[in-house]
Amino acid sequence: MTKEQLSLTICPYCNSKFSLNKIYKKNKNQVDYGTVSCHCDEFPIIFGILYLHKNNHKKIVYQLKKNQLSKALYSSLNLGKLKTFCFIIFTHFNRFFRVPPNNFINSIFIKLLWNMPQSQYKYYFFRHQEIESLLFFLPLTFSQLKPNSLWLDVGSGISNYYSKLQHLHPKLTIVSLEMYFQNIFLSKLFFPKNVIYLCSDFSYGPHLPSKKVDVVTFIDSLPFMKNQRVSLEIASQNLLKTKGLLFASSLVERLHTSDYSNTFPLSQNQIRKFLPSSCQIFDEIILCQQLSHPQALQNSLLAPTSTPKFRYSLLWPSQALPSKIFIPPSLLQKKHTLWQNDLY
Repeated sequence: MTKEQLSLTICPYCNSKFSLNKIYKKNKNQVDYGTVSCHCDEFPIIFGILYLHKNNHKKIVYQLKKNQLSKALYSSLNLGKLKTFCFIIFTHFNRFFRVPPNNFINSIFIKLLWNMPQSQYKYYFFRHQEIESLLFFLPLTFSQLKPNSLWLDVGSGISNYYSKLQHLHPKLTIVSLEMYFQNIFLSKLFFPKNVIYLCSDFSYGPHLPSKKVDVVTFIDSLPFMKNQRVSLEIASQNLLKTKGLLFASSLVERLHTSDYSNTFPLSQNQIRKFLPSSCQIFDEIILCQQLSHPQALQNSLLAPTSTPKFRYSLLWPSQALPSKIFIPPSLLQKKHTLWQNDLY
């Protein structure tokens, strides 16, 4: 994280600007380890990630002040002694060999270190092979991004398309906000970008100044947030510019199995009430099936009286729907699977 990137953020608790207190380790202009202050508290920067949870931030700050940088990282990841030893091997392995996260050895380490079942590992590291992941680019169909535009990706997870997005818009500033430190750590480790990384809960409050954001995306993340109404209000009423755009994908209206115990369904009627003006809702499966076809958006648009859907996407505010969706052609050609299409 650079000083310039830090200047774009605010404290979600007191809404004041951060000031950089102390740098403990840096790489050129990037602050890898340090502390920042606002009007209400002091927070750590760990591995270039601004850590804004208040569960153990004081312990991490204390370790930084003692120049115990490795311990501060282990505390952020909640690693015990045995897993700390495994983590050291894991990081050294990746420092020397530079292999992808779906490498066999990496897969063993990741599942062991974070108790990640195979299904979750597959979701995080193979999700990009599925058509739904391309919906990340849908805002580009409507938003004319200018130099220095600001894109906030909420619940960003691990794998992403940031490098492709920055290739299309080199001067775009991307903010990656993720609740779980291990996810955002792995994202930065395996997919390093010139991105502002925030480890926080979006419902804590606005993390960026009011009316400064051009695009907010919730890509397969809103169903896993408890405070959905608060999150949508922060995005739509506080952060977005007058001509800003909010897009949320893979919203869940009904569940099929008990495996989704950490999912919070949200009906179309409810989500319409959470937003300050009208929105457009799409049948996500139809939309994904027609991404490369003309009139895809119109054909997948859901009326307010539609029956409950397992998955739908949302665009706010309502837009004039074009005849063609912009998706990078090089990516569209490589996607062949539709996640859980058999349950539809």
